[in-house]
Amino acid sequence: TEFVKGMAASGSFKKNGGQLTHPLVVKMHEIAPDHKVAAESIGKQLNLGVSGIMFVSVESAEEAQAGINAMRFKSNGGTRSEDVGQAPALWGLSEREYKAKADLWPLNPNGELINWTIIESKAGLEKVREIAAVKGIGVLWPGAGTLRGLYTTTDAAGARKFDEAGWEAAIQKVLSACKEFNIACGYPASPADIEMRM
Repeated sequence: TEFVKGMAASGSFKKNGGQLTHPLVVKMHEIAPDHKVAAESIGKQLNLGVSGIMFVSVESAEEAQAGINAMRFKSNGGTRSEDVGQAPALWGLSEREYKAKADLWPLNPNGELINWTIIESKAGLEKVREIAAVKGIGVLWPGAGTLRGLYTTTDAAGARKFDEAGWEAAIQKVLSACKEFNIACGYPASPADIEMRM
């Protein structure tokens, strides 16, 4: 909340050609086990004026669907309250204009909210195809850093061993699901690996 207030006070959210110059995507806590608490949190974040929400450690289609529903107003078939908070003011719109734009892309081609969903557990990898099939995910990410930790073990002598092939297979499994369900695949690439990842 304080971060958004500070950015607004500095003029960082000014619109250029009808678009926010600095749309804000927030990374939230896990949706499971309490979908209701997560939905309330999603509503609060959207009412601050954020443009996107990143769901971490998603492990089921039901979890992803609950989060997607929470990003959409009840009038659009979701579970989000019709309350809009300060979001219209931040976006420089009337409440009516905001409600027309504050829907989830790609479910609504004119929607200006986006969801990013991260797979970062073996349970999530097992259900990645079911998760990728949830309509409304804008970008599906392999949680590369967290997954790397899952494929790193310590032997009896205390030496760390990294299963690079297993880690890469996990990343490729998420990419495969993205391709199958025509979803953008996010990846935290660096200058050292961006060409290979592309």
